[in-house]
Amino acid sequence: MNEVVDVSLPRLSDMGFSIVGIELDNLCNMACTFCPLPIREAPDASLYLSDVKNILDQIAADGTVDLVTFHQFNEPMMYPHIWECIDLAHQRGLRTLLVTNGATLTKRNIDKLLKHSPTMLRISAQYISEGHHNDVRGYK
Repeated sequence: MNEVVDVSLPRLSDMGFSIVGIELDNLCNMACTFCPLPIREAPDASLYLSDVKNILDQIAADGTVDLVTFHQFNEPMMYPHIWECIDLAHQRGLRTLLVTNGATLTKRNIDKLLKHSPTMLRISAQYISEGHHNDVRGYK
């Protein structure tokens, strides 16, 4: 990428940022008690892949971001283009972090995860006890 960066604009690192989270959508397959998604009044929504490309281009052009994450108040593996997003970030020289609740880790998704590996993978499992997990996560 040979994009000219306007050095008069502040860089993300100048504002104290080294990690950028891209909220691909607001969809999740759980209803955790600590998450605002189940009580929100907004309709389900997703970013267009072209918008994600644009965001990644801007992050790469900034040149000061250490890590791009695909998670927050969603389950990123439900986003239909998650594998392309990871590949696009890597093509731009960006490191990636994927945080998943693990509920969608089917053989098919594990194979895709191995083929389109994020730099880091975290599986979020807050509770060891199955009963407590079911109560808090809203998922068995």
